[in-house]
Amino acid sequence: MGKITIFVDGCSINNPGQSGIGVVGYKGKKKVFAIAKTIGLATNNVAEYEALIEAFNIAFKKKYKDIEVFSDSMLVVQQTNGRWKTKNRNMKRLCQIAKDRAGMLKEWSLEYIPREGNTEADELSKEGAGGSYKEISY
Repeated sequence: MGKITIFVDGCSINNPGQSGIGVVGYKGKKKVFAIAKTIGLATNNVAEYEALIEAFNIAFKKKYKDIEVFSDSMLVVQQTNGRWKTKNRNMKRLCQIAKDRAGMLKEWSLEYIPREGNTEADELSKEGAGGSYKEISY
């Protein structure tokens, strides 16, 4: 099926507050899916993890074998990749869920991307925080 590139972002209005996630996937330059989803009241870091977990869930559901994920959350990237310790109990739980979901895939990577390079997922996460839900396959 080839490599799928997925961009993720989480948004929390007033942190903590109404939150949403944005996830967008590409195969080469062709967009294959986009999601904006509300997740209720949460912190920004929780929303970032929820976006990552959603990306892994989608990859598994759609049977993508090789994915690369980009996030503008240094915390989520470093914790999930095992470079930073996770001290908060809830963050540990979310990090473990993300790792477990990633473990269901054949090949995956998670890399940091500056916010300026993650605008589409950012916009989707803001839509989700505003109460929108959309899931589009292309």
